[in-house]
Amino acid sequence: MDDVTVFWSKVTLVAIIIAGVLAFGCEAWIMINDSWLKAHLMAQYKTNVHFKEIEQIINDGFIVAETYHAIYLAGFLFWVIVTWDGIMHKNVIQVISVNVYNIGLLVYSILQMQQIKSHMEDVREALVEADRLADNTGLFLVAQILLIVLLGLFTPVFAFLTYKLYGEFGWRQYRISSGNPALEKVFIAYHILLLVLKFGVFFMLAFVVFNLVLTQVTRNGAIIISAAGLAVAIILPLLGFYGARRENKILSSIFVLGCLGCLSFIAERVYRAFSRERAHVDKEAGEHDTGDWKLPFMMYAATAFIILLCGVVYGVVCMLNYGKGLKDALDGEEKRKRGEMQAVVHDLDD
Repeated sequence: MDDVTVFWSKVTLVAIIIAGVLAFGCEAWIMINDSWLKAHLMAQYKTNVHFKEIEQIINDGFIVAETYHAIYLAGFLFWVIVTWDGIMHKNVIQVISVNVYNIGLLVYSILQMQQIKSHMEDVREALVEADRLADNTGLFLVAQILLIVLLGLFTPVFAFLTYKLYGEFGWRQYRISSGNPALEKVFIAYHILLLVLKFGVFFMLAFVVFNLVLTQVTRNGAIIISAAGLAVAIILPLLGFYGARRENKILSSIFVLGCLGCLSFIAERVYRAFSRERAHVDKEAGEHDTGDWKLPFMMYAATAFIILLCGVVYGVVCMLNYGKGLKDALDGEEKRKRGEMQAVVHDLDD
C-alpha cells in the first residue's frame, strides 16, 4: 500500500473530469452548429444544376473548421487523460505541465472565436437566403464565450491544485531519490522525458491530421504519411520509454534519431504547404484565399516541433545520466509496491 496522501489527488481528478465534460460539451455544441449550417447551405443549392461542383466548394470551405473542431475535442479528451495519468503515477512534473496546456487551451479558445467570426462572414456571403445560424448569435455564441470563461476560471484553480499536489507527491520523489540531490536531478530529467513522450504523441498525430486534411497531398502520399505517422506514434514513445527506463543506449539513440527525423518531416511539410500556396496564388491571380488553415496548421506544427526538440535534448540528457542510480531506485520502488522489499533488520544487542 502506498504511503502518499490522496485527498488533493481526488479533488483534482473530480475537478478535471467536470471541467473536461463541460469543455467537451461546449466544443461539441459549436461543432454541431457548424454542421447544421453546412447542411442548411447545401440545401439552398440543392436544385442548382451545378450542385455537384457547389457541394465540393462548400465541403472545401468547411473542412478547416471541421478539422480543428475535431482535434480540439480530442485535445480535451487528452487533457483529462494526461492529468489522470500524472496523478495516478504521482508525476508532479506532468501535473505542472498541464498548467501550460491549460493556457494553450485557453488561448486556442479565444483564437477559435475569431476563426469562427471570419468563417461566418464567408458563409453569409455564400447564402442565397439569410440563415440565423450564420449570424453567430444565440447558443452558438454562448458556447464559444462559455468555453473561454470556463478555461479562464479553471486555469488558476488548477494552478492551486498543482501546488497542493506538489506537497502530496513531494515525499515520493524524496523517497525514491533517498534525499540525494544529484539523483533527484536525474529523476526530474527522466520525468520530463516521459512528459515529452506523451505530449509528443498527441501533437505529432494532430499535425499529421492537419497536414493530410488541410494541405495538398497525393493519394499515395496520404497512405504513406498515415501509416508512417501511426507507426511513429506507437514505436517512438516505446523506444524512448524503455530506453530510459532500462538505461539502454541503443534504444535511446534510435529514439533520438527518430525525433530528428520527425523534426525534418515537420519542416518539410510546412515548406511544401506554403510553397504550394504561393504557386497557387501565382497561378490563380486575384483569387481570394482566406487562409483559415494557416493558424491551426502552424500552431500544431510549431508545438510539435518544440516538443520533439525537447525530446532530442532530454533523450541525450537521460543517456548521460545512465549509471547514476535511477534504474536501481525505480526498481526498488516497484519492489516496495509489490511488497517484495525486505525490511532491514537491526541487531539491538550490538
